[in-house]
Amino acid sequence: MTITEIEQAAVAAMKSHDVVISRTLRLLLSRLKNERIAAQRELSDADIISAVQSEYKKRKEAALEFEKGGRPELAKAEIEESEVLLGYLPVQKSEAEIMSAIESMAQEHSWTAKDFGVAMKILKEHFGATADGAVLAKLLKEKLK
Repeated sequence: MTITEIEQAAVAAMKSHDVVISRTLRLLLSRLKNERIAAQRELSDADIISAVQSEYKKRKEAALEFEKGGRPELAKAEIEESEVLLGYLPVQKSEAEIMSAIESMAQEHSWTAKDFGVAMKILKEHFGATADGAVLAKLLKEKLK
């Protein structure tokens, strides 16, 4: 995925008057351009995916906070934006696939509850952008109880 592809998708969304997609992609493009300026180089695919993941996570967290604060209309908007961003991330692994990998790695490395940090590092490297860190942490905590 390149910035050009995201720009083209944003233009198409604007032409079709899809407010949610165009707003979300314009914000993402702004973030990517700022990161490109800060890095003083073109962004790699990994950089772009990292930025999309970060924006996705922000939207999910904001939606939770709006729900807690009794603002379901704002939470809904954040959820819609997060769903748009999810389309620009690699296909996410299911919880069953993640748990299967955690179980096999836990046996292989003999992880205990004290090894949580080390285990998370290994799991993040293994799954990369295909698994959400919060899901990894939740499942790992269940396994290491």
